[in-house]
Amino acid sequence: MLGTDVVVARRVAARTSEIVENSQRSIELVDDLRAQAHRLMARGLLPEDVGGIVDRIHADSQAYDQIATAPGESEEWINLRAPLARLRTAVTSGEPTADLAVEIEASADNLVRINGKTSADSAQAIHRIHEDAIVVDTLVGGGAFAVAAVIATLLWRLLERQRLLVAQHLALVEARNRDLDAFAGRAAHDLRVPLSPIRGYADLMALNKGAPAEVREMAGRIQVAVARMMRVIDDMLMLARAGHAAPGQVVPGAAVARALEELRPELADAEVTTELTGDAVACSPGVLEQIVRNL
Repeated sequence: MLGTDVVVARRVAARTSEIVENSQRSIELVDDLRAQAHRLMARGLLPEDVGGIVDRIHADSQAYDQIATAPGESEEWINLRAPLARLRTAVTSGEPTADLAVEIEASADNLVRINGKTSADSAQAIHRIHEDAIVVDTLVGGGAFAVAAVIATLLWRLLERQRLLVAQHLALVEARNRDLDAFAGRAAHDLRVPLSPIRGYADLMALNKGAPAEVREMAGRIQVAVARMMRVIDDMLMLARAGHAAPGQVVPGAAVARALEELRPELADAEVTTELTGDAVACSPGVLEQIVRNL
């Protein structure tokens, strides 16, 4: 729309300049020719005055020849040039000039009317240019609105499709979470089932006073291992359900001591030195003990 307005403004400026340069200049020349003709018909002119007026009429005539382009103007200009030429001869020879004056006035008036009509036609042309610009702006604006409406429709459909995909994805995630909860529950149950008899037999062995000391010590190790396995299963179940490790706090010294006690047979030929403070860390005991055991 801005480009259209710029083009229209240039066309209007060019047309306006044409009106000002042609019509106004034509009227000025016609008025000057009329005035010089009246001066030439005055009585008591000196020869040098007559020569100056004739030269002025000649210059105006040459200038008018170049701009007499309006419809009918060139023909009327020929009609005016004829009495002007006869006027110079009549003044020189002393013939009467009354009829020539009437003819010159009539032709000059016709030229003024022609230039006035040309100016009016040019003004109407400028008005039509503005109307065309309004039509073009309306068409361009309507096209832009249509394009914007199409883009908005496409974006709305895209957003609706994205909402549908998000809803489907959330439903799939919920279904998977339900499946994962069911699997975690089954896995925890299946893992706990074989641990129960092992723990029971270990308890019986530990409570048997007549059993050798090595057997009771081994039963205690089995009890600790089973308890550790139960904690691992609980942590796995929590991780599967929540997506992250169970929160909590633990003192590293106690967790490391339990891990070293459980691994004492494996570390019998190794020297382990620990330097730990009594500060708690943000970790559940089972997770920290598993980390230490892996280390």
